[in-house]
Amino acid sequence: MVEGVLSIVLPAYNEAENLPPLLKEIGQVARSFNQRVEAVVVDDGSNDGTWETLGAISEDVVGDVESIVIVRLKGRRGQTIATAVGMSLARGELVAVMDSDGQNDPADLPLLLDQLESDVDLVTGWRKNRQDGKVTRILPSLIANRLIGWTTGVTVRDLGCSLRVYRRWLVERLLHHGFHHRYLPIYCTALGARMAQVPVSHRPRRRGQSKYGLKRIFEVLKDLPLLIVLARDQGEFGRWGFGLTMVCGMIPLCLSALTFMSGWKGVGTVLTVVSLAAVSGVVRVRSRLQQWSAGVRQDRWQDEIADIKRFSRVKTG
Repeated sequence: MVEGVLSIVLPAYNEAENLPPLLKEIGQVARSFNQRVEAVVVDDGSNDGTWETLGAISEDVVGDVESIVIVRLKGRRGQTIATAVGMSLARGELVAVMDSDGQNDPADLPLLLDQLESDVDLVTGWRKNRQDGKVTRILPSLIANRLIGWTTGVTVRDLGCSLRVYRRWLVERLLHHGFHHRYLPIYCTALGARMAQVPVSHRPRRRGQSKYGLKRIFEVLKDLPLLIVLARDQGEFGRWGFGLTMVCGMIPLCLSALTFMSGWKGVGTVLTVVSLAAVSGVVRVRSRLQQWSAGVRQDRWQDEIADIKRFSRVKTG
């Protein structure tokens, strides 16, 4: 960690046209920051000349950005891995993450940084007026945000917004345990972080093509059970898990008692077995999920990031 430095992480896949103007905007906005600024651009195996374009960027483009780190991953690994590699190379006490397609506005970064002065650990953007397709992008995100908020108890207006700023301690914890980039606010809340949400602008994509569509909603929802455990395990999940266990076990047990009293011993025996199996199943599933969320896979995650960094190309300027 380097005090007084803001690191801006930019995971990128096929954004050769968007990165130069975006870095120029970041350089212009950097003049208003009290911190020194470094940019960490992670080329996620692009095949459109992104790496070559980044290598040719001049000091005139990056402006007041003090340093720029450019990383090229060997093959496409996805936004989560690209984000993690960028975070692991960031040196700043504050780490910002934003998309590289130009739809996030660097001019909003000062708004997020101002919120960090109010004793919060994470500030996440909220694209109040999204410039995306209503059916293919906005509707799936709305459904996912509402469902995840209802099931986890963590209300995030816009989980799909990548524009966020994190304190260093939070970044280190996230890198230690592993994460999925879309769920970072949920993970952070589970780690005890204090979160603020700020409305930010959202610009239409001017160059290139979107990498996402309707299928993204299924990718977002497949990890919902884990999110529920992560969110509920902080403070309330003990009571929540106990209550779920009691409901799953006591209902069949009460029914079995009634059937025994009614003389239906065979049915009562079956219901008793079902009750014990339900309790055992809930306890086992809860234990497995808790182990997962506690970081049983963290060594595998850290090894994967280390291997990716070992075979990546890095330029520092």
